[in-house]
Amino acid sequence: MDFERELTKLGLWRKLMPRDGKCLLNAIVDQLCEFSACSKYVEKLSESCCSHGVKTNAAYALESIKTAKVRSFNSVIA
Repeated sequence: MDFERELTKLGLWRKLMPRDGKCLLNAIVDQLCEFSACSKYVEKLSESCCSHGVKTNAAYALESIKTAKVRSFNSVIA
């Protein structure tokens, strides 16, 4: 998966991704704050960032954002 392309699609630009991943985490938290169920995703993402490498964080973050967006969209439809 091309992480830079996927993050750009989600509005998380390349300039927000330093090698240590800290700005990436902040950008993801900002993105998740748009969703009502964001707190559990932020907690899971924070746990992941403490226990995995940056590439793993990026993969987990992308999945978390996509899941949050799908759930948010489904709740609007329902």
